[in-house]
Amino acid sequence: MNELWIIGVVGGGAGAAIGVPLLARGRADGLPWPVERLAGLWLSGGAVAMLLIGLRHGGVFPESVDRAVEHLTNAANMIAWTLLVMMTRRLAAIEARWPARMAHHLTLPVAYLIVIAALGFPDVRFLWLTPIGIASVVAIAFAWRHARATANEDTVRQASAVFAFAVAYCAAQSVRSVFPRVTELREIVPFVTTAAFFLIGFALAGRRLTSGRPSYRKSALTPDRARALITRVDSGMKDGAWYRDSDLSLASLAARARVSPHTLSQALNQQRGQSLTEYIADWRLREAKLLLLDPANDCLTVEGLAQQAGFASRSSFYKAFRLTEGVTPNQYRELARSQGRVA
Repeated sequence: MNELWIIGVVGGGAGAAIGVPLLARGRADGLPWPVERLAGLWLSGGAVAMLLIGLRHGGVFPESVDRAVEHLTNAANMIAWTLLVMMTRRLAAIEARWPARMAHHLTLPVAYLIVIAALGFPDVRFLWLTPIGIASVVAIAFAWRHARATANEDTVRQASAVFAFAVAYCAAQSVRSVFPRVTELREIVPFVTTAAFFLIGFALAGRRLTSGRPSYRKSALTPDRARALITRVDSGMKDGAWYRDSDLSLASLAARARVSPHTLSQALNQQRGQSLTEYIADWRLREAKLLLLDPANDCLTVEGLAQQAGFASRSSFYKAFRLTEGVTPNQYRELARSQGRVA
């Protein structure tokens, strides 16, 4: 029996002790998958994976099912990576894109398990995990960079901790993939993960995780200046239809308003209580509703109207529409016209 199996068991216990309270706390917010709930789910899921790894290395499972348990652990690893990406995006207050729903997190691992089962659970080792890890680290790096430019110090610190873990975990996983049969490296992934649960897990549990809204305790931006800035931006949105640019970002909008991204973000937070994503979505939804109610646009698809209003994808449009109106765009148009409302 490999004596180092205790690493996986200890890591599993640490992840569960930290993740379950976060998971319960996230539910109380009443939001669909807030960042705390995602962190709790990631830590709890990682705890299960670490426990399985520890038990496997301890020789608990019979040889007939050991390989199947290994593949199940690998599928859980894939879910953990996508959860980590989604959690970092929420920390950085980036508009959710794929993977954004829990169903997305099940697509790849379910497909993997189906293929593996059909092949009779072959010994494929870990090489397939390396590109998944690298792609996830790149996605997390972009979110981390966004947080550094727009979020407050606590959020940047949390995003940096997650980014550091992702880099370390990907490196450990890559080494394990390249040298799958080196006995001395069997515990490198459980060891890195267990250390991370202790080092960043308690940090995440000790502070309330929030989607990155900046804090401006020492700002020189007065309410009058903030009000004038938002009026100028509103004018650009109304007269220049800036929101129709699907690539509109904090930096590009700030450049049009001739202020720094930090100043614009602060003004939006102070005057409207909104993030940039929420502010732009409001303008795009106003345009989309007018386009939907105009009989001249009946020949166009809903997706085409969404693109005219500046939405980058069908999914982002439908999500924003349902969030504000509680119905789909087509249902909104039918209901409005039944009530005699026409643009």
